[in-house]
Amino acid sequence: MKILIIRTIQCDLLGLLLRSLPNEFPQADICLLDNKKQTSFLQAQKNIRRIYCTKEKDDYGFGNISIKTILEIRRQHYDSAIIPHKQFDINGFENVILLLTFFGIKNWLHCTIDWKLKRISKFYLFKIGLVQALALPLFLTLLPLVLCAFVYLFATEKIFKIKQTAGQPWKCGLEDIRVKDQI
Repeated sequence: MKILIIRTIQCDLLGLLLRSLPNEFPQADICLLDNKKQTSFLQAQKNIRRIYCTKEKDDYGFGNISIKTILEIRRQHYDSAIIPHKQFDINGFENVILLLTFFGIKNWLHCTIDWKLKRISKFYLFKIGLVQALALPLFLTLLPLVLCAFVYLFATEKIFKIKQTAGQPWKCGLEDIRVKDQI
C-alpha cells in the first residue's frame, strides 16, 4: 500500500502521526508532499520513503506545484492520501482537495490530531465546485459596485479637502523668513 501525506500541520505533530501510521498500516510505503520550509526535519524521519516539495515556501496552490511533481506523484499510483490538520472539519483545505484531483489518488482521508482517519467523499469536491460556481457571479456583480463606491468616497473626500483650503490665499510674511543675523 502506498500513502501520500500532504503536510498541513507543524512538523512535531506530523512526527506523531508518522510514528503511529506503521501500527495502522504496517506495510505502507509512506511519501510526503511538503513545502520547502521543513524538509531538513522531515528527511530525518526514517519511515518516509520520499519527499515531494513545492516550488516555494507557500501554500499548495496550483501555481506553487510544478507539473513535473504532479506527474511524478501520478506515476506512483498512490492508494491513499492523508491530510492531517488541527481543525474540527476539512473546511479551509479546498486548495489541497482540488490538488488531489490531479494526483489520481482514489482514497482521500483526513485526520485531526486525534489521528482518527476519516474519508473525504467525492461529494465534497462537488460541494466546493457548487460554492465556487455560486460565489463567482456574485463576486463579479458586486466588484464593480464596491469599486465605484470606493472611488466615489475617495474622490469626494479629496474634493472636500480641496474645497476647504481653496478659499484661503497662501500667506507668507516676514515672520516666515529667517534671516541669519536674527538667529
